[in-house]
Amino acid sequence: MVTSERVADLLRSVAAAEIMPRFRRLAHADISEKAPGDVVTIADTAAERELTAGLRALLPDSVVVGEEAAAAEPGILDRLSGTAPVWVIDPIDGTRNFAAGRTPFVSMVALVMTGRTVGGWIFDPVATRTASARAGEGALLDRTTLRLAAREEPATAWRGRFNPGNSGARRRRSEAIRARIGSHDLLTSSGATYVEIARGELDFAIFQNRLLRPWDHLPGALLVTEAGGVARAPGGQDYSAALAEGPLLVARSETVWQEIAAIMNSFDT
Repeated sequence: MVTSERVADLLRSVAAAEIMPRFRRLAHADISEKAPGDVVTIADTAAERELTAGLRALLPDSVVVGEEAAAAEPGILDRLSGTAPVWVIDPIDGTRNFAAGRTPFVSMVALVMTGRTVGGWIFDPVATRTASARAGEGALLDRTTLRLAAREEPATAWRGRFNPGNSGARRRRSEAIRARIGSHDLLTSSGATYVEIARGELDFAIFQNRLLRPWDHLPGALLVTEAGGVARAPGGQDYSAALAEGPLLVARSETVWQEIAAIMNSFDT
């Protein structure tokens, strides 16, 4: 099995070569839309190309599912149901922030074997720190163990992160949750949000997208669950690559997950 340190080293080197030299230096022509409202930059494509080559070299029998490659060829997602080890890459998570010269943004990689996520890495190239997890081995922030401590606090003290939506059940769910909790912020980077939860800085996040893209969630869900948190659909299904449709509720504890899930489940989905 490839070592966690080698994957972390690769993420750092690719970010140094392809991402950070372009941060706040992108020309207008360097930014485009691969779909309406879905931004991509030359840093995304260059970083994914280098990560793809580097990860396959680390594990020669592996295949890759990259965000940008899958945007061009959706059938690549079928690799997740195959027998070969699969690297899942999000070269820049939070591309809209990156393109605007803002943070947070991160680079993420997951390793999936026979449908099970066995490794996850989230690198913040601005803070130069790596959050990582191996299935059954716990979670780390660089060399510091991440372990979520039990806390008994009322919901009015909780902090969440989600994008409320403008209509229907999603808006009603969001309003009900906002009425119960202490504060909330918007989601602009899935990976950065997962790290906040694993560090105990955030109590929960709700990913309300209709589709759950594996590169957005596989690394972070493993990180949070290995730190002692919860990543499940509101109906109770644990997150994995097989869970392709949202919403997804991630929380620092079973208590938090249960209370927020009860509110979500009281509305039509």
